[in-house]
Amino acid sequence: LTTAGTPTMVMLGPWVRRLGHRFRIAPWRRGNLLDATSCSIIGFLPWSVAVLIPFAFVGGMVENAAAINFTPVGLVPYVFYCWALMLVAIFAAVTGWGREHIDEAEYEREAAEIYGVQARP
Repeated sequence: LTTAGTPTMVMLGPWVRRLGHRFRIAPWRRGNLLDATSCSIIGFLPWSVAVLIPFAFVGGMVENAAAINFTPVGLVPYVFYCWALMLVAIFAAVTGWGREHIDEAEYEREAAEIYGVQARP
């Protein structure tokens, strides 16, 4: 639950690589799903930069307009792009839309990199 996409991808990248390898999912597909989910989740976190910076710009105007209950938490339902990106990522993961698998040679080469297992000749 970091407030930026890059630290999330750095922390979860190795885990996503092993999980994707287990199910023979192409590396580009793993990266796309990791990127989409980590970049959309930060829009839901009221303490993230993606929510606080815009709120900081309009916060004074809202106070002057006497709009009550306008807080970073109140913005979460209105981050439409983040909601849409998350829904597309979930749809793609569940239905297999755009899924590609790696072949046996790539699977064994990656196993050698990840787990230190020697590929079969």
